[in-house]
Amino acid sequence: MILLQQILNGIVIGAMYSVIGVGFTLIFGIMRILNFAYGEFYMLASYAAFVAYSELHLPLGVVLILTMAVLFAIGVVTEESLVKPVRERTVDWSVPVIMVTLGLQIVIQNVVLLIAGGTYKGVASYLSGSLDLGWVVISYERLLILGVSVLLLVATWLLIQKTKLGLAMLAVSQNREGAVLSGINLQRVYAISFGLSAALVAVPGVMLMPLLYVYPTVGHVPIMKAFAVTLLGGMGSVEGAILGGFILGIAETLSSAYISALMKEGVAFAFMILILIFYPSGIGPYFQQVRQKVIRS
Repeated sequence: MILLQQILNGIVIGAMYSVIGVGFTLIFGIMRILNFAYGEFYMLASYAAFVAYSELHLPLGVVLILTMAVLFAIGVVTEESLVKPVRERTVDWSVPVIMVTLGLQIVIQNVVLLIAGGTYKGVASYLSGSLDLGWVVISYERLLILGVSVLLLVATWLLIQKTKLGLAMLAVSQNREGAVLSGINLQRVYAISFGLSAALVAVPGVMLMPLLYVYPTVGHVPIMKAFAVTLLGGMGSVEGAILGGFILGIAETLSSAYISALMKEGVAFAFMILILIFYPSGIGPYFQQVRQKVIRS
């Protein structure tokens, strides 16, 4: 019973990790860059949600939609104003763009620290009470987090796999030159991808606010998880990121329950290293191979 409870807790937090990982791996898959400012997008979303929910007393649904819209705009502006100029002035622009995002990370941290101060902020639970199923108990708040996460993951997968924009993203990620020759607007794909990535990480920024304090350097938490999930699932693999997020979440909760809460990060990342030893490209490509075999059979 305790084991099932911990697995359920891991699934809930793993769902958020999956959302974080999908947004991060989306940019790498399309642009082949690591966005070091990704954690700061999470932090900005948390502060925006704190103000909207605690100060303006807006409903949670409105807060979530507005925060996603604001972060989408911030992502697009970041790509258009900071990333695009670097891409247009260099041939091999991956490393320069990574340095730009690293600089942006530090700038955002310091600006928020100057404006908001270093005080830790937080909110009470969005929902009170819990659902007792007899063999496991889950709070309504965690149930909400799980539901929002799964809904967002499904919507993102459908967007990528079933829409014209998503197919353009896939084409750019697989063959940039070929996509351009086929008439795909590369700049539009880059800008929307950056915005979508920022909007995705805004959701954990809002939903995890009752569980994590809001402070200027809180972004180091999601960026660390994003790296782990992306490596675990396979660089650029959306399906791998989804699976990797759940694996990391369950590994953390089990190690916290059965080993030590102080060791949960170390054990989880050791588990990640162990998987990468056997699957250096991550589990995403392996998962795709298994799925193709099942389809053919």
